[in-house]
Amino acid sequence: MYKNIIFLDLYGVLITPKSQMRTVGFSTFDKEAVILLREIVEKFSIQLVLTSTIRLTVDWKERMYELFEEAGWKNPPIADRTPHGYGIRGDEIAEWLKENEVNKYVILDDHNDMHTEQQDRLVLCNSRYGLTRVEVKEVEKKFL
Repeated sequence: MYKNIIFLDLYGVLITPKSQMRTVGFSTFDKEAVILLREIVEKFSIQLVLTSTIRLTVDWKERMYELFEEAGWKNPPIADRTPHGYGIRGDEIAEWLKENEVNKYVILDDHNDMHTEQQDRLVLCNSRYGLTRVEVKEVEKKFL
């Protein structure tokens, strides 16, 4: 059983235009967004489930650890990834939830392609800015 889960998209949440300007050819995480995510994760003992398309690569977990470490967070609690091929992201999250018992969850994304019953668990980020204190407050309310 998972206590608390964040379904995490990367682009528009941790990968922002600001972080992409720092590198050429590769995406990196916005360090400020990673600091904010870490605060939430540690406060509520959250595990991360990746929903971003990077999860489809063979070495997805190793790449995630590399990106987080580059942003200053070594060994974040990455639990799993959602399955692929179920349609919209909301379908993939629903399929993952059918297979796993979860106490509470929040979806961090910059797109709203979720099911009606998932809407109250969704925290939308503005893709220009990624995760900010505004979204952190929303996430905290959903885990209280």
